[in-house]
Amino acid sequence: MPFTLGKVLGLLAYPSTLILLALVVGLAASVLPDRLALLRGLGRALLGLAVVAYAVIGLTPAWRWIAEPLETRFPPLAADAPAPEGIVLIGGMIDGATEPATGQAKALMGIEALETTIRLARRHPGIPIVFSGTGSIEADGVDLSEAATMARAVGAAGIDAGRFVLERRARTTWENAVFSHRMIEPRPGARWLLVTPSWHMPRSIGAFRAAGWDGIVAAPSLGETVRRAAPTASPGRRLHLFDVAAREWSGLLAYRLLGRSSALYPAP
Repeated sequence: MPFTLGKVLGLLAYPSTLILLALVVGLAASVLPDRLALLRGLGRALLGLAVVAYAVIGLTPAWRWIAEPLETRFPPLAADAPAPEGIVLIGGMIDGATEPATGQAKALMGIEALETTIRLARRHPGIPIVFSGTGSIEADGVDLSEAATMARAVGAAGIDAGRFVLERRARTTWENAVFSHRMIEPRPGARWLLVTPSWHMPRSIGAFRAAGWDGIVAAPSLGETVRRAAPTASPGRRLHLFDVAAREWSGLLAYRLLGRSSALYPAP
């Protein structure tokens, strides 16, 4: 699937996008003239449906109902788990564009994956750490790719940069898996740890397995359903969390249909 088309379809996978489209189309149709009364009635029904959908998502724990199965699919890595041959951290939780102006990157949803990587790097010294994620390189030479931004953050925690492997091409989870595999060429069955937020782990592990990482092991970071403050979240925040989980579910289906995942709902 072409990258641009995939991004457009990904945008449509957000319930917030569908609610907005329903509001716009419904509002436009609701003011049609009498000769188009049927379409006008449909428009008003669409408006009502959009309002109800927003109310349900924004005022109930609906986001938790669809996020929890994703976040609990793969348990946290046990402290006594066997030593791996390496660690892979994929992007999406940090933005380096703010670094030139502020001196620090902007943390995004799922930033806990960085802390998980640092903890694992300290527990298993000497093994390589792959950072996968695309981006740009500024004119002054500062590498603002996701891979480099994540590497700087982990290096600032005292982890030896000589262990770092940067994969700067991947724009999607599938490309994270494919390009990292081509770069590392892990031996069959080699135990590598995959680090990503727990809500993203099912789709990620499915993609890595399909790309040839037959020894990949999930090392998820904390998700959003563990946060005790969630019941007080604003409707907008709840809608955002619902968006994230809904997109992961649609991504699982799309990846399976495209042959980019080893299963529809990958298991440990």
